[in-house]
Amino acid sequence: MSTIEKHFPADTSMEILTFLNNKNIDGRLYAYLQSKSMPHKMPDGTYETRVDKFELGTQSEFCEAIQVKSPKTLRKHLGTLIETGYLREDGEYYILVQKEDIFFKIPLDTLRFIQNIIPEDVIKIYIYLGQRYKYAATKGMKYSFSIKEIVEHLGLSIGDKSRNFVKDGLDALMNNGLIKFVSYRDGKVPKLRLVDFSYEYKTNFTD
Repeated sequence: MSTIEKHFPADTSMEILTFLNNKNIDGRLYAYLQSKSMPHKMPDGTYETRVDKFELGTQSEFCEAIQVKSPKTLRKHLGTLIETGYLREDGEYYILVQKEDIFFKIPLDTLRFIQNIIPEDVIKIYIYLGQRYKYAATKGMKYSFSIKEIVEHLGLSIGDKSRNFVKDGLDALMNNGLIKFVSYRDGKVPKLRLVDFSYEYKTNFTD
C-alpha cells in the first residue's frame, strides 16, 4: 500500500455548509483532483496543494475519469468547488484550498481503489464514517448510526433513492474490506453499528 496520504475536508457539522453535507460539491471530482495533486513549496516555506492541468488530460479524458457527461457539466462542477472556496484556479494549475480545519487522511492507493470500483459519490460516506469512527474510539466506544443520518449528512433529500444510494455505498465499502458494520434495533428503530474501519482495501495481489 502507498504511504502517500491525501487530506480531505471532514467537518461533520450540520450548522454550516461543508464539503460533506453540501450535495452540490462533487466528491468524485475533488477526489480525482486530490489523486493528481502534488505539494508545492511557497517562498515563505509553507506548502500549497497544486494540480497541474496537464495531468488531467483533455476535457473528454477528464470527463470520463470522473464520469460526467459533458465538458459543460465538468465546468459547472469545477465552478462549484471554486465558488465554495475548496478550489482556486491559477493559470496552468488548480490549488486545493485548505478551507476547513478538520481533515481526514486517505492513503493514495485506497483513494484510487474507491474511485475505480465505486462510480457514485461514496467517498463522502467513507470520510464521514472514518471521522465518526475515530472520534468514538477516543471515547472507547463504537459508533452507531442510521441510514437517515448518513443521507442527511450528505445533504440529500430523504427518500428511497437517497436511502438506496447510501445502502449500496455501505455495501460496497463493506464488501471491499473498508468498513464493517452490524445491524440491530434500538427499540423499533433500525440502526447500524460500525465495528471496524480500515484504511486499506482487500486485495488479492501482492505487488
